[in-house]
Amino acid sequence: MHDWLFQHSEIALTLESDNVGLVHQLPLLDATRTKFASVVEQVYFATQHMFVYVFADFINTPCVNGMSVAFPRTLLDDFGGIAVLEHHMAEDFALSKLIQASGKRTKLLPTPVLQVGTASTFKAIITRHIRWLHLRRASLKNLALLEPTTEIVPMAVLIASIGWTPFSMSMTWFLALIVIIHITTAFYALTLTSKFDVHMWPAFIQAYLARELLYPLFYIHAMRTNEIQWQGRVYKHTHQTFARQRTRLLTTSGADFD
Repeated sequence: MHDWLFQHSEIALTLESDNVGLVHQLPLLDATRTKFASVVEQVYFATQHMFVYVFADFINTPCVNGMSVAFPRTLLDDFGGIAVLEHHMAEDFALSKLIQASGKRTKLLPTPVLQVGTASTFKAIITRHIRWLHLRRASLKNLALLEPTTEIVPMAVLIASIGWTPFSMSMTWFLALIVIIHITTAFYALTLTSKFDVHMWPAFIQAYLARELLYPLFYIHAMRTNEIQWQGRVYKHTHQTFARQRTRLLTTSGADFD
């Protein structure tokens, strides 16, 4: 028997492999909630969040989502238990840094994991996503600066700006092709892992457009202010405050991030 926080055959086998201390998966939300705000969040996890997550893993930057992570409990106990994370708003990120500091690797599995979504309003989604952007900005400053390039339109414009488009396509047709591919693959991913079906295509398109239009506003707001609303309170969270939290974590756990 193994002392995992939870166990699944693929997860357990990966954790048993050489020098892996934590495994995580791309989280996708199921489609049991059909309110428009919930669909927008489902689309977010199947598009922009997925790209940022894979991009972070590609550049070997820990960006672990607490909704889909597994690790040996004994490894956390070596750092002093769950209490060492209590001062971190981004406790999943702090955990991944501790794991790496111990000399272990984090491993992104190829299989997404389906999460049960919570009832959401647009106000709740806006507040949550801006908070996540703030936390990424404070804890992963360079990644936060590069994050807009993972959006489909900036990505396409960036590729076209270097003077290359396939088959000598015009910029307009190239952008249209990229958006169509992006929409189709995102919808297909949701049909494979959740209860999306073709009847939800109109709602999906509306949610996709809403998310694409809202993201620049979220990002600009997150870059302009350090205030984070969480559980009815307002916090100021900057790269400096995260550094202080990191110092406290290191002192408590005895690990060394650097």
